[in-house]
Amino acid sequence: LKLEMDDPFGDNALALRYGTAAQKFNIYNTYTSTTDYERAALRWDSDIFVIDTQTGSAGGTVLPLDLRTSGQSALYIDAGTQNVGIGSTAPAAKLEINTDENWSAGWRNNLKLKSDLYPCIRFHATTVDKTSLIGNNNDGGLWFGVNGAGDSYDGYGMVIKSDGNVGIGMTNPTSKFHLY
Repeated sequence: LKLEMDDPFGDNALALRYGTAAQKFNIYNTYTSTTDYERAALRWDSDIFVIDTQTGSAGGTVLPLDLRTSGQSALYIDAGTQNVGIGSTAPAAKLEINTDENWSAGWRNNLKLKSDLYPCIRFHATTVDKTSLIGNNNDGGLWFGVNGAGDSYDGYGMVIKSDGNVGIGMTNPTSKFHLY
């Protein structure tokens, strides 16, 4: 095993190798013995690059993963809950996004879904295999798809068109509030 400066492409890279095979690189927070430690491990797992926080079998605390830019947390993963925080180091849900970035007329720019066509948020209850969605049907309005199964929806329960007309049970409301 050797640790060497590896510069075949002129990029001043530090390489950890045993023969020609790449190795795991461990960075220890604490190390008492081969079974009592806290560490971060960087390694390849087949074709996936893995950053992992680990402890030995004798103890230690599994530590969170915190990716920072300019000293500020950009992406935080809690080791115990596996909750992910973007702009938060104490995420209280599987995904918590916290920003004070002003977007338009005081609205904050917490999440933007971008697609060339039909961006949406899809909800799937796997136990009963039911799907619903909230999306933009390329018209600037909001469309609420309901009663779907698996990867599809059955129809629209409500539509809020870009002109402000609302349709319940119909997709082409002709007044501000139109019931089918």
